[in-house]
Amino acid sequence: MNLSGVAMRNLASRPLRSTLTALGIGVAVASFIALVCTARGVTDSWLRYLADRGTHLIGVRKGTVDFFSGSIEQATVAEVRGMEGVAAVAGELVGIVSLEDRVLVAVGWDRTEYLWDQVPLASGALPAPAQRRGAALGEDLAELLGKGVGDNVRINGRDFVVTGIVRPMGPLSRNSVVMALPTMQDFLERPGKVNILELRVRDSTDKERLAALKQRLNERFPDLRFYETGELAEQNYMARFLRVFTWTVSWIALFMGALVTMNTLLMSVTERTYDLGVLAAIGWPPGRILAMVLIEGVVLGAVGCVVGSLLGLGVLRLLAGLPMLRGIMAPAVSGWVFVEATGAALGVGLVGALYPAWRAVRLNPVDALRYE
Repeated sequence: MNLSGVAMRNLASRPLRSTLTALGIGVAVASFIALVCTARGVTDSWLRYLADRGTHLIGVRKGTVDFFSGSIEQATVAEVRGMEGVAAVAGELVGIVSLEDRVLVAVGWDRTEYLWDQVPLASGALPAPAQRRGAALGEDLAELLGKGVGDNVRINGRDFVVTGIVRPMGPLSRNSVVMALPTMQDFLERPGKVNILELRVRDSTDKERLAALKQRLNERFPDLRFYETGELAEQNYMARFLRVFTWTVSWIALFMGALVTMNTLLMSVTERTYDLGVLAAIGWPPGRILAMVLIEGVVLGAVGCVVGSLLGLGVLRLLAGLPMLRGIMAPAVSGWVFVEATGAALGVGLVGALYPAWRAVRLNPVDALRYE
């Protein structure tokens, strides 16, 4: 029997232990896939949301931890609009609100700005500026609530009338609420304030002009910071924190998977002390014994990768289907995630097998043959 065959037989001789070890690695891999895809999905949803509306630059209060917490004077919109190279500017006030039993994003836009014209309506109309208790609901949100035009909804304890149903403009808009800016400012008690500036730029395909305009804006408004939409994932503090948190938890899960593998193979090596002594006595070199144990670890990692990939996809499907997360979190599943997961799983199996393999090689054949 060849080396791989011996390794497979060793794993098959203890099916329960091998299965539980592979399952442990699988859970670690599933956690890795679910966390990474979720984090990337949240960021990608926001970027697609901006790109679909034709936003090229975004301005936020400098030094804020997240976009929502900063305040910008609404009068700044007119100043930015007067800058050379700026085609259109929209001031946006965004906040997190509770609607019925759900937590979601609400946005307020000025009726005279370009964002208002970008909203595709399935039915009804957007709330008029003078309609202080009017709101338009995302199509998915309206379906979940069973609400239509003219119905009442309760937002943060206040009654609002549904004026329109908005077709999705990206994942984030599916479960969002749109209000007139004055209504949103009154609702959040932030009169005359916005927290995000969205800019359309002339000649947006000219990267040099776009970069020059961004620099002029940052110099002209030192209290603000302007980014290209593609930079948001790298520059925003919350996005960076989410990535760091995701990778930290993922690596902890993978480390635990490596410990499970090491414990299993170490027990296997201990139980096979006599067998390993026989193999050494009949001429197996240390490198061959080392390779046998490492192959066992890699096989466990490979099986765990398959199990974890299936579990991870199942978890992502479950999360994406939850009513409270639909539209807020759209998992970004790509082939690279599974390449990373495969490498991580095989690495876990290999790392977990290193110490048991070293122990197997260190066994004295004579002492091993005496072992019972």
